[in-house]
Amino acid sequence: MKRLSFICVLSLLMSLVVAALTPLSMWAADPDVVLSTTYPSITAGKGQDITFPIDVINRGKSDERLDLSVVSAPKGWETTLKDRGYGVRSLYLLAGKTQSFTLQVKPSEDAAVGNQKIVLQAASSDGSVKSTLELNVGLEAKPLGGVKLATIYPVLRGPSTSKFQFQVDVTNQGDDERTVGLATAQPQDWQVTVQPSYDQKQISSMRLKGGETKSVDVQITPSAKAQPGEYNIDLQATAGNAKDALRLKVALIGTTELSLETSTGRLNMDATAGQPSPISVVVTNKGSADLRNITFSSSKADGWEVTFNPNKIDTLAAGQSQEVNVTVKPSGKAIAGDYAVSLTASSGSASDKAQLRVTVETSTLWGWTGIALVVIVIGGLGGLFLRLGRR
Repeated sequence: MKRLSFICVLSLLMSLVVAALTPLSMWAADPDVVLSTTYPSITAGKGQDITFPIDVINRGKSDERLDLSVVSAPKGWETTLKDRGYGVRSLYLLAGKTQSFTLQVKPSEDAAVGNQKIVLQAASSDGSVKSTLELNVGLEAKPLGGVKLATIYPVLRGPSTSKFQFQVDVTNQGDDERTVGLATAQPQDWQVTVQPSYDQKQISSMRLKGGETKSVDVQITPSAKAQPGEYNIDLQATAGNAKDALRLKVALIGTTELSLETSTGRLNMDATAGQPSPISVVVTNKGSADLRNITFSSSKADGWEVTFNPNKIDTLAAGQSQEVNVTVKPSGKAIAGDYAVSLTASSGSASDKAQLRVTVETSTLWGWTGIALVVIVIGGLGGLFLRLGRR
């Protein structure tokens, strides 16, 4: 019994000796200084810049001057400690206080896909106070949180004389505010401008908050020499390593413009009642699209005849002309004087008119007939006078 009591007392004494020799720091439940972040492990896309918000907490009873450093990071990665735009190397932290800063990380261009580790440290100059924080980055093959371009109507159609306007939504898919650069590539001699919606300013970049979407108007003026066809205009958005491109398409249908004029440029002609009189007109395609099925018509007085040869043109290419022979035949009962005859050429929505003034003279046959009648009347009257005179 006495021997058992002696052993218990000896064990107690040995425990007290060990406790006395053990440093006080070994018994501390929590360190005085702690590095902390809300999300110590994240996923990011390859080529994407990363930002960790960091807190330093002083739980001790004394103020501490702490040196901050990244003690471990993947090879080739750039790491920067920042606060309010300045690089941070150390801080003075009052007892019971917390200070925040950010760790900005830029992976190397050849960074391997997979889990990567970064170790951050805060330590006093004498090494008596030290805290480390391990951060993990799961690097994905594709960039995350990029920029996005979208439009409801990627193809617009119209004549080459038109101005085209596309409305494009620009989205910052990341969480942080950033500047998005905007650039265009277009055919030679085409004019392209980018403007904020409902604003006349021309811009090449815009500031977007995380997750924010803003609309821009892409104004496009085709070259005056542009032929009918489809043309591509590429819009690109860039924010750091994040990029997106949108292809806009303009389909030019060409302009249709038709001209009708006399070959001599004169708009008057002479004609004889009841007799056909020729005149030559020229039909010209002044548009940029071919004209098809060109027909002719006229507006004239009753009893008149107007004919065209040819009476129809199947196709007239852009910039080409064709001569048409017109025959005008006044009514045989037309009296001498000036008359209006309108000539019209039409092809779909394109048309033109030529207004002619036709001076009509009576036929010489009718003139001789009139003279004969006058002679007959005079002769009859003379004979009547002679007969009456004998009586």
